Amino acid sequence: MPARPRDVTGDGRLTERARFLRTELVTPFSGGPGSTTELVSITLKRAAFEKWRTGYSSALAIVLFVTVFGAANIYVKALNRVKQR
Repeated sequence: MPARPRDVTGDGRLTERARFLRTELVTPFSGGPGSTTELVSITLKRAAFEKWRTGYSSALAIVLFVTVFGAANIYVKALNRVKQR
């Protein structure tokens, strides 16, 4: 029987750790109930293509990339440590 990932329980449900790792970044921009939990990618798209704020959206894209790359790098290093044990 193949080994099951630690992020999946016996009946196939995701663990709390896996749910935390799969959440997306949410921005508090634009206030109000309709866009209070707007994803960064949607904020970026609206800033670039609806409001024509290309400089802002470019900077936001770079920050988003660095954040995701950094989080992925930390996660991979943690997995490698667990694998070496």
